[in-house]
Amino acid sequence: EFLLRHGFLTNIQYAQIQELKERNPESSYESLLVDTGVFSSMHQLEDLLTLQITEEIYDLFTWDGGEFEFEENDEFLHKRREEGVTTDTHIFINTSGLILEAARRADEWERFKTEIKSSKDIFIKNDGAARSGVTLEENEALILEIIDGERDVSEIAFTANIGIFEVYMALFKLLKLNCIRPIPVEEMVKVGRKHLESGNFGKAVKVFERVDELEEDKPEYIRLYAAALEGFGNLRLAAIQYILLATIMNTMGETEEAVTCFKKALEIIPEDTMTRERLASLYEAENRKQEAYEQYKILADIYYDNKAYEDAQNALRSLLAINEDDVEARQKLGEILIQSGLKEEGIIEYENKRGKHDNASSYPKKSSYKTG
Repeated sequence: EFLLRHGFLTNIQYAQIQELKERNPESSYESLLVDTGVFSSMHQLEDLLTLQITEEIYDLFTWDGGEFEFEENDEFLHKRREEGVTTDTHIFINTSGLILEAARRADEWERFKTEIKSSKDIFIKNDGAARSGVTLEENEALILEIIDGERDVSEIAFTANIGIFEVYMALFKLLKLNCIRPIPVEEMVKVGRKHLESGNFGKAVKVFERVDELEEDKPEYIRLYAAALEGFGNLRLAAIQYILLATIMNTMGETEEAVTCFKKALEIIPEDTMTRERLASLYEAENRKQEAYEQYKILADIYYDNKAYEDAQNALRSLLAINEDDVEARQKLGEILIQSGLKEEGIIEYENKRGKHDNASSYPKKSSYKTG
């Protein structure tokens, strides 16, 4: 997930490696990543893993609160080996030096973050960035060369093979020297679209996450963020974004767009009863009774299967308010009422069912009710 998330591995490469792992369970993921060309060598992969570990630890020291404890324990590694987990990489880090360095860096972070708000920020060179008279340190010159208006801070760190702290320090100086500037949101969206269209969903998600932080509740950006999340496989969060977009569009009076977004969310999570209730209510408000009826019928089945009988009653009453001749719904409502101890009300529904039987609904039956 780390490699996918940071754009070092595409979804296609991930699927290929998973398939190879299933065929050759004795092969480690590390060797497969090198054999498939994702990394040029095991050394390159080890450098990335070392960088990831150290940066994660450094990040802990930026927390405002927390309790930390280091415990040296070889049992975990032995247990993993017993479980058949193989590895071709061995990362060795001086923990004492790591913690001391992390403590030193913690004091510098706040100053850097006044200019560099997020590791997902993207920078572009200013005209004349490499002008004469400006003396740059080695890291600063390297990072200036890498900056291209598409890579974010974390990608710059990986490309330069430099820790995130050193990257922040260099970017901070480059900003002060007016060599670079952050790209505006509109340009970030273009970068995100490019990643989305090329199928690089991990990078697209990172870009649109940052766009979402900077420009909340803008429909166009939410739609792109949802598409990136869906492509990346984070379906639940994608559904949440589609629901948010539906809510905004409905508020704006864009009913058809709201319906489309609610339906998209339900394609991802069909058991989401709250969203289905909202879609049914929207259909009713628009006098689209047939479509509201179908949603209430699905809801009744879901609630009944989950033994949420009170909610099932409400869904059945709602659909009967639209189509009172639905004999099947009346029978199910009667059963639920009797099961719930409301025998007289249940009998009334059974009687109503008999009375309506000859005038059975012409509505199509998209789902069938289960009988007890």
